[in-house]
Amino acid sequence: MDQLCRICMGSFEGDDPEARTSLYSELASGNEVVANMIIDCGDIVVCHDDQLPEFVCGGCLVRLEDAFALRKLIRESDGALREMVANKTQNLVMEEEVVQKVPTKVVNYPSEDQIESVQEVDCYKIIRLKGIRCCGCNLMFGSQLEVERHSREQHGSAEVKQEADRLVFECPTCHKEFENKLKLLNHAKNFQSNEVYYCTVCDVLFDIRYRLEQHLKLSKAHRNPQEEPLKMSLDRRRSSGKKKATRELKYPEQD
Repeated sequence: MDQLCRICMGSFEGDDPEARTSLYSELASGNEVVANMIIDCGDIVVCHDDQLPEFVCGGCLVRLEDAFALRKLIRESDGALREMVANKTQNLVMEEEVVQKVPTKVVNYPSEDQIESVQEVDCYKIIRLKGIRCCGCNLMFGSQLEVERHSREQHGSAEVKQEADRLVFECPTCHKEFENKLKLLNHAKNFQSNEVYYCTVCDVLFDIRYRLEQHLKLSKAHRNPQEEPLKMSLDRRRSSGKKKATRELKYPEQD
């Protein structure tokens, strides 16, 4: 497998180390890990133990950097354009309705024995957890094999179903059904991550990065202070955020 490019499946010629780049190397041009760029652009799951090729060829690396930069530009431009529209809107009721549409699926702040490391970034923290989460019940396990064994014992078995002339894609862990393979892959990618994200301003924890990013873009707490009423105090925001914590990260009891 290591003789094939992860992106184009082309074979590497000879043993020239410059002809290939590891998925887990960080590019000097943008301080981005190649695997994360592939996950972001391709909406696929990339991990060390998937037994798939761990290198990309030089040509694909160039195209990947271009695609990643374009995707980043699209997101930044979309955020800037939406901010321009929001600044022109004075109806606070309408703004509140937009905020309520943002997914707010959260988890309780993990305990010390669940945390591997904490990285502080501006107004939020990236919390790396010890283990892998089960997307069916949010229990924490030490490896993917333990998650799979737990799924078979507690959540049954899964398969791709045929219903009314359409395929139904079912998560092999929690058995939630998705209308297409891409949505199933996104679901798996979100819960295979061992990171959660804590907003230090609003005291809210998010289980995937996308929900944190949407919160930072649309929450009034992260807009220009001059645009917010003075009565929106930090204590009030924190009190509101704590009420949203609905799921608890926990480890299974040991025998």
